[in-house]
Amino acid sequence: MKFIIVLGYWLNNDGSAHPELRKRLEYTVEAISRLNPDKIILSGGIANKKAGVSEASVMYNILTNELGVDKDLLILEDKSTTTKENALYSCKILEKYDVEEITILSTLDHFTTQPYNTIKLFTNKIKNKNVRIMIYTRLEDE
Repeated sequence: MKFIIVLGYWLNNDGSAHPELRKRLEYTVEAISRLNPDKIILSGGIANKKAGVSEASVMYNILTNELGVDKDLLILEDKSTTTKENALYSCKILEKYDVEEITILSTLDHFTTQPYNTIKLFTNKIKNKNVRIMIYTRLEDE
C-alpha cells in the first residue's frame, strides 16, 4: 500500500488553520492526483492548547468540507505535538498495514530547517526497512 503522511502545523488560537497548514493541504490535493495513495495519515495533535482542537481534525475538516477529498482516504493521527511524535505515532498506524511506500508531505521548512531531520525521524520509526520513503513539498516561490 501507498501512504501519504501530512504533517500538521501550529493552529491559530481560535482553532483555525495557519496559512502554512493551508499550503500543506493544497499540496495534499495535488499529491493525491499525482501519487494516487491508498491512504493518507493526517498527523497532528493539540500542540496549541488555546486552540483546543487537534491539527489532524482541522486538516480533515478542510480537506473533506472545502477541498472535496474523500473521507475514506483519510486516517487521523491526533496525538503528536512535535515532528518526532508525528513520526512515532504515524509509524504505529502504519504497522497495521502492508506498506510499500510512504510519502511525507509538508512545506519546505520541515525538510530544510534545523532542528528538523524529518526523514531520519521517520526512517528510525518504521519497522519494515523495505518501505520506500519519499518527500512531497514545493519550492516556496512555485
